[in-house]
Amino acid sequence: MQLQLPKVISGTSLLGNLYKEMAHEEKRAIVNAYIQASESTPLFDSAGKYGAGLALESLGKCLKDLRIQKNQVLISNKLAWVRKPLVTPEPTFEKGIWHNLKHDAEQQISYDGILRCFEEGNELLGDYAAQLVSVHDPDEYLAAATNESDYEKDMMIYWKLTGR
Repeated sequence: MQLQLPKVISGTSLLGNLYKEMAHEEKRAIVNAYIQASESTPLFDSAGKYGAGLALESLGKCLKDLRIQKNQVLISNKLAWVRKPLVTPEPTFEKGIWHNLKHDAEQQISYDGILRCFEEGNELLGDYAAQLVSVHDPDEYLAAATNESDYEKDMMIYWKLTGR
């Protein structure tokens, strides 16, 4: 089976309140405009990192509101970030750019972490599921190594996850 991808893919970071909080109606209008403009099956690119999962959650709600069938849309989810409770005034990742979030996010790059990201992402999407996945921010993960031994261990995990 050959997958046909559209010429233009819609990112979803704005649905996660990137730079400003947006009302659900505004998010739904953005999703609808992209769907209407798509010449083929619309493809949305998202990640658990975007608004600590808010982008995935908002996308699922918008698609449901618009009565888009599961087979009428493609969703890509970049895996590596999972929700955690927000215990500070703002999220601890990418400070200053996400607005009015109810959760924080943390990177979990491991076999179990990636599976958790996949399951959580599909839960956040509600009636929808990601058909395409990739590992998000492996460069940040590798850069966090504190010594050569940690870096080598992290590279082994990355290679195992990506098949490289």
